[in-house]
Amino acid sequence: MQHLDDLALFVNVVRAKGFSQTAKQLNIPLSTLSTRIKRLEKALGFTLLNRSTRYFELTEVGNRYFERISPLIDEMIYTQQDIHQQFNQISGTLRIAATVDTAFLLIAPYYRQFIEQYPLLNVELEITTNEIDVMDVGQDVIIKMGNLPDSSLISRLLFESSCYFYASPDYLAQQGTPTDLTTLEYHQCLWLKPLYPYCWTVFSGKKEHKVHINHPILTNSSGMIARLAAEGLGVALLPELICRSYVEKAELKPILTDWHSKPIPVYAITTTRLLPAKTKCFINFLVEKLKG
Repeated sequence: MQHLDDLALFVNVVRAKGFSQTAKQLNIPLSTLSTRIKRLEKALGFTLLNRSTRYFELTEVGNRYFERISPLIDEMIYTQQDIHQQFNQISGTLRIAATVDTAFLLIAPYYRQFIEQYPLLNVELEITTNEIDVMDVGQDVIIKMGNLPDSSLISRLLFESSCYFYASPDYLAQQGTPTDLTTLEYHQCLWLKPLYPYCWTVFSGKKEHKVHINHPILTNSSGMIARLAAEGLGVALLPELICRSYVEKAELKPILTDWHSKPIPVYAITTTRLLPAKTKCFINFLVEKLKG
């Protein structure tokens, strides 16, 4: 069992790309971590890692050993967690990461309900303005809205939301309600940077139409576009999921409802397919909430 624990530490060191990061994540002294890796190498009879104070790399045999052993260690850890959590309440620490828009629009509305439903679970939500490194081993799950940059990522499609046209009742009262797509070219429209050119492509059945925007207001946040549209600044093309609460409060109104853009996907991304119960319960919870 001692060697199994040391193997798990070895896998953590490789994934974290260093001893310091691993020691910090696992809250163990750096000297203890180094000693245990050396003990593992002695027991195995070969060197796994070449390292110095500023240098770290797998040996050839260490790389091959990591590729073979890491899936087995994952399965052992997650099986143990699953068995424990099936017979006990969900507990431990769940680390979730998302961009600002995704966190505020898709997670925040249900966050309180989730933590109240699982009171023994410590939830850490990391919010960033940049795209998240999906191989960051410090996270259990990353929630992403939009297409995946790499189709080989371990992901689950949680939901798809088509984009429709929205504007506030005040804006429509002052500027008039667009009666067809061509009239949108004369309206003030809200546009998501850095997309260019300023042209919406929308569909109705088998028909396709391109709407050229002549008077765009630019921002790099879908959430801000929804808020600005609700404040009466113009017409927006947004996922129904984002605008649902605004429509319920009569702050936004759908227009030209026969037309829509391609659906925007929402994914849960993980570094392994062997998910512990805490991660699976969050993903399943979010799926049910996003379906509405």
